[in-house]
Amino acid sequence: MLTYKVTGRDSEWSQEHYSVYVSSAGNDIADFTEALFEETLPASGKGTGESFKEVSLDISEFAGMANVYIAFRHHDCVGERELHLRDISLESEFPLGQVDISSSELLIYPNPNSGKISLKYRENQVGNSQIEIFSALGQLVLSMQDVTLSRAPLEIDLGNMPKGFYTLVVQGEGYCNQKQIIIE
Repeated sequence: MLTYKVTGRDSEWSQEHYSVYVSSAGNDIADFTEALFEETLPASGKGTGESFKEVSLDISEFAGMANVYIAFRHHDCVGERELHLRDISLESEFPLGQVDISSSELLIYPNPNSGKISLKYRENQVGNSQIEIFSALGQLVLSMQDVTLSRAPLEIDLGNMPKGFYTLVVQGEGYCNQKQIIIE
C-alpha cells in the first residue's frame, strides 16, 4: 500500500492536478507509461492550503518484483502553482508488514540525513538487539546482530546507500521498533 498526504498549497488556487505512476522497468521518464491514479484537488476542504488530504493506493500488483519505481507528476492545470506531498510511505507484507510498531523510546538523528545516523534509547539500555534497514521496496540492505543500545548514541554509516526512503527496524526479546529514515 502506497500512502501519502497531498495539498495544493495556495488556498486561492488549490485545484492542482497530479498523477501517480508506478514502473518496474526503470526510473527514466519513458518507463512511466500509465498513471496508476490521478486527480484534481478540490477548491476547498481537505487538499487545500494547510489542510492535507490522505491518499492510499493499492500497488500489490507490483509485489515480488525486484525493483519498483514511483513517480508523482504535477500537470494539466492552469498556472501549476504549488503541489505539496508529505508522509509518503510504502507498506510491504514481507518483511515490514510483520513488524509491531512501538517507537516512542527510539531516537534517530539527524533525519533526514546525508548517510550517517545516530541511534539511542531515551531510557534503559537494551542489549542483544538486531538492527535491520530495508529499502522502500522491502529489500534488506543492512543487518547488525547483538547490538547494545542505550542513552549513548550508536553511529551507523549509510554513506554507501543511494538517496531515498528506508525503514529501520530494531528488535529483540519482547520489543520491536520501526522508524522511517531518509537519506538525502
